[in-house]
Amino acid sequence: MRKKRLIITLLIATMLLAGCAQGTAHITVHKDGMVDVQMDVVLPSSAQVVVRDKMIHGIERDLDGQGIQFEEVPSEEGLHYRMKKRIDSSQLEQSNTKEIDLLSLQTEEHIFTTTYIVDGEVDVMEAYGGILQTINTYAPFDIMENMFKSLDFQAKLTLPYDIVKDHNASVKEGRTLTWDVSLTEPNSIYMELSVPNIRNIVIAAVGVLIVLITAVIWWLRRRKKALT
Repeated sequence: MRKKRLIITLLIATMLLAGCAQGTAHITVHKDGMVDVQMDVVLPSSAQVVVRDKMIHGIERDLDGQGIQFEEVPSEEGLHYRMKKRIDSSQLEQSNTKEIDLLSLQTEEHIFTTTYIVDGEVDVMEAYGGILQTINTYAPFDIMENMFKSLDFQAKLTLPYDIVKDHNASVKEGRTLTWDVSLTEPNSIYMELSVPNIRNIVIAAVGVLIVLITAVIWWLRRRKKALT
């Protein structure tokens, strides 16, 4: 009997969530090295049949233990949940987490710029299996998997400067890259960032300035001789 009820619940959940759920993860890198991470998930109002208070409170408690702020945002679109965290980029540099290892970072030194090439494949289900197991404590995994499959999800990256040379993002708007992300299949991530070598640029600029000053002095001397 319990198995039959579970099957019915799964069917209802799939019908309620299919094609209606939306999610956005936005990573904003600031000039001071701080990083803001925010994820918004919007489910249709009818999803209240599936999303129980016990499940939400459990997820909120577990995320709070990881320093992630969780809140429900008033919305006319449906059930809107938001997760936020501020990170010091220096902590990421010292970290050796699995999430970072999913992407490789190559560096190419040039005279005036340094190019950073970020390349890799991100499998959300594999990378965040631990979190999914936590969620499974409050809801059957099959329900969550169906929700993930139907979720229209985007990942956004906003950099402090417009330094993107190349990328495979779906959209680029100014300093922001947007990828359409699958939560159940591997996603290819690629971008090249060209960062100016300020010291080399300053040296080159000073060199050009000296040449210009020399040319002006030479021209003035020639003009003075011509007048005399």
